[in-house]
Amino acid sequence: MRAAHILLIATFACMILAPMTAQLIGFDPGQPLEENRTLAKLIAFPSSLNQAVSLPAEADDYLRDHFGLRRLALRIHDKLVWYILRESPSVQVTRGRDGTLFFNSHTAKYPYSLIATSCGIGLSAADVTAAADQVRTFLRQAHGINPASTLVIIPTKAPIYPELLPTWLDERCRTATPPAILIERQLLGEPELATMLDYPLEEMLALKTSVPVYPSQSFHWAGEMPRILSEQISEKTFGLTKILNFRTHTVVAQSDLQRFIPGIPLWVEVPEPDYAAAGVRPCFGPACFPEIGKLAEQLADVSRFRSNNGAGKKLLMVTDSFGAAIAVWFSQYFSEVWHLNVNSLINVSGDPINQANLSKAIFSDFRPDRVIYLFHDGAALYAPAKLSKILSVNSIVTTPNDVGRH
Repeated sequence: MRAAHILLIATFACMILAPMTAQLIGFDPGQPLEENRTLAKLIAFPSSLNQAVSLPAEADDYLRDHFGLRRLALRIHDKLVWYILRESPSVQVTRGRDGTLFFNSHTAKYPYSLIATSCGIGLSAADVTAAADQVRTFLRQAHGINPASTLVIIPTKAPIYPELLPTWLDERCRTATPPAILIERQLLGEPELATMLDYPLEEMLALKTSVPVYPSQSFHWAGEMPRILSEQISEKTFGLTKILNFRTHTVVAQSDLQRFIPGIPLWVEVPEPDYAAAGVRPCFGPACFPEIGKLAEQLADVSRFRSNNGAGKKLLMVTDSFGAAIAVWFSQYFSEVWHLNVNSLINVSGDPINQANLSKAIFSDFRPDRVIYLFHDGAALYAPAKLSKILSVNSIVTTPNDVGRH
């Protein structure tokens, strides 16, 4: 009995002393964790009474974020929550039914904000009217730049699979109306603008029984859905026929939600096109776009696809992170596709001169036959307004031939 007590005391002492010892010697095994937040900074000696009053709370925050073996402790915590409690250890990821994962929010400070926006939970009529006005302004500007422009708003996982959300969230999502639907209704009085907006919710819902619209462990779409939607847009909206067909093979890739749940293996299956067999030259990354210089490094997520035959129409895609998975499939219809993810410009104020140069390069110099602006539904309430400020109409040079090209 005494030996058991001694062992218990020794175990407890080790648990207490191990983090302190590791902190003192700087031992912290494992890769740094990406927590999508700023860790508490080292507290400074208070120089005023107000600072002294807040000192205990600041010290508590700092010690929570900085202690020995923290990376290891968080990974153990995540595994216990995941495998034992069957929950998600991240406030930004919800574990729904059948193991389906839903991305809640782009910032941990506002949990469920993305799902709420996508489904339309809690949105007021004023919110929707303001968003519709911004979309209307953007579409007019886009039409002025290139009349053959389309704004595609992609429904994220919650409106597609509300039945897989936790029960309390499923009921709220089912009884709400997605804002993109309400925006479409407000544009009905302006047919020219209404035809420029595409929100393929019904099409994607109809495909649920035949293909996985979203991978169960991913936020972004992957698999067959981007290919199918690219074909529908190209053929039904643009009236095009394929100039080539891709053969594919399946590759397994790490889920985009992996960084929020370190230590828990999350995977998705992705069809990889056989570019060589189809005669398409792909290029990924900033080096592919010398036309826009250092701005390509800021964008980072950029790609271009060129057909070896060189003859055919050109497509420009200005998107958020949902553009990468679908851009390649449009090269079955266009001889050259430019894809630019402008998230970094939308979320951070940029250099107006560089942005004017960007507009000139992608519109005047590249001279696309079609332009697709593509964003997920969580961005529908703010992205068009911010994009309107990024695109510079004055820097775009038009010629008499541009009228006939569209």
